[in-house]
Amino acid sequence: MHAVIRKRQGLPWEKEEPKGMLKNLTHLTNVESLPNFVPFPEETLRIAHGVLAYTRLVADIGSPLLALRQKALAKTVEMLEAPRHIASFLSAGLVKALNVSGLDDNAEVRHSTTLAFGRIAHEEKGRQEMLAQDSPPVLLKLADDPEVAVRSNCLDAVAVLSRSRDGMRALISHGFIKVIVGRCKMASDGGAPNPVVQNAALHALRQICQEEAGYKEAIECGAIETAVYMLSNGDDEMRIQAAYCLAVLTKGQLEKSVALKEGIMTQLVMMLHHDMTTEVQTAGAAALMSMTNGTRFPDGDNACKATAVSAGAIDALIPLLQGGLQLERAKEMNHTNSALTVYVTKAMASMADAPKGRKQLQQVIKDLEVLAASEDALVKKHALIAIERITWKP
Repeated sequence: MHAVIRKRQGLPWEKEEPKGMLKNLTHLTNVESLPNFVPFPEETLRIAHGVLAYTRLVADIGSPLLALRQKALAKTVEMLEAPRHIASFLSAGLVKALNVSGLDDNAEVRHSTTLAFGRIAHEEKGRQEMLAQDSPPVLLKLADDPEVAVRSNCLDAVAVLSRSRDGMRALISHGFIKVIVGRCKMASDGGAPNPVVQNAALHALRQICQEEAGYKEAIECGAIETAVYMLSNGDDEMRIQAAYCLAVLTKGQLEKSVALKEGIMTQLVMMLHHDMTTEVQTAGAAALMSMTNGTRFPDGDNACKATAVSAGAIDALIPLLQGGLQLERAKEMNHTNSALTVYVTKAMASMADAPKGRKQLQQVIKDLEVLAASEDALVKKHALIAIERITWKP
């Protein structure tokens, strides 16, 4: 402590006297400060202890000094990695400070701001505070930021904020649907879209479309056509996000008809190919299940089921049962690894409504009987439904 005090006073280092407190106190007081003592620079980030650390950092985020704003935000983002700090930051007024820093002229500040928004949005109290402080307009501006990382992080934060119904409604009311669909198609300046931003936009779109108003607006903005296009014009991650997005957007028969006209079936069957990763196959099966599920079209034409069968969907689905059978025989089937098997059995049950599909599926009845004895409730349920529909006779 003796050395720390001397350093802070600008005194040269001197060994501590081993003769007690009084001797050491005179050691500190019987000297004069050096005339060339240099104080801490204004942009130095000085972290307080305990509760004061949060209030000090939040205050520095609003500093007129750019270097201090950058350092304060970087430290805040680092601390937000530990969820235990979030409540204290919220109490210190972090969201209000982020609303201001999100409009900063400096790209690094805006980038850190979007990272901070994303991390506090993972907590329910964080989402509530973002809505209470009216953060959606700031996020809307950041979604059109010229920097790729800022746009991507902003859309990630939007996807997390959409986990609450109030969050979805607030984002929809501020016009996020149009912006998100737009980010799937092009960059904010009208140029070529960035794949990282496209993936983030699709994820956000999928979340917001859980709300009925968002669902309808997304369809009006051409979300289905855009997502189908991205199934064949992106990497595996983009295909996965587009397929899951389409699984949400094709609940109604008219929406299925739009996707069908865009050529979705061919793309989904390709995603089921054995060369694809399990993640791609699972996403493709989820979208196929959504497309083939439901009743006939208003004109009586059961187009999705028949088109899927003609496109070779059943031939692509049958080999995908093998992974589930292996898990079932090893007694390792559970909710963490059953998604592909569940989507495959649901899609098979739907396509069994088509006569040609029912005929082709006769060969998998024994496999389905094995899955029908599964201890996983969803696998058992949908395997039984598939067996019932495949064995049905008019």
